[in-house]
Amino acid sequence: MKKIIALAALVALVGCTDTDMASFGALGRPGHITCYSGTLQIYDGTSTGKIQTVSQSDGWEFEDAADHHFVRVSGACVIRN
Repeated sequence: MKKIIALAALVALVGCTDTDMASFGALGRPGHITCYSGTLQIYDGTSTGKIQTVSQSDGWEFEDAADHHFVRVSGACVIRN
């Protein structure tokens, strides 16, 4: 049974792209968010953990590491984990 599970995991990993692997590796890790309005930077911060996308929106939400407030941003944002 252990061999079957290991084989299934290996097959799943082989089908993943570099982007998929990076996405899985970033789960739960803090991320850095920078948002812009045109060329003006309007937000720059770090999350305490997962940065979640807002359904049917260009928004993101997370807990800010500096003050532990809930933050929701939208628009042209760059997110790095």
